[in-house]
Amino acid sequence: MTLDEWLTKHKVKKSDFARRIGVSPAAVTGLLKGAWMKRGVAEAIARETKGKVTANDFLLPPAAPRPTSRSTRPRIGDGETVMATPDKIIEAQDAEIKTLFDLLAIANAMPLGSRVRKTRGSSWQGHVVGYYRTALTPNGVCVESEREIGSVQIYPVSALELVTTP
Repeated sequence: MTLDEWLTKHKVKKSDFARRIGVSPAAVTGLLKGAWMKRGVAEAIARETKGKVTANDFLLPPAAPRPTSRSTRPRIGDGETVMATPDKIIEAQDAEIKTLFDLLAIANAMPLGSRVRKTRGSSWQGHVVGYYRTALTPNGVCVESEREIGSVQIYPVSALELVTTP
């Protein structure tokens, strides 16, 4: 049982429940929205609800937010029907396969760990630590700086060249 269900079933106000378990009403609101809690709070909730609500009841993430009016893409669970025809499935699989082959081509040209540098603009050199793809950059490389360990920059493949060590 969720805390929200318990509060509703027992007709307990959030502010009253908060007082009973020793937290602020805002903390209870946060818990209802999926915020993390300290062990003592989890134990107080279990005591107050006589074991009906436990820490395990908070492990599932809160429901995903509904799409905003700016979102035009239907999502599963919106109440809209999404049809997956065989043609659409094959089309999606073909696109995924093409993406994988493109990324494999990048990985062959610039394997993980290889040393690269920018070809133009500011000087930047480092080691390949990953690959990425966006609508604007279909073939990109993630490069960790040799000078600032932990600093990673992303570049299109066309902006980089392999560095050969003598």
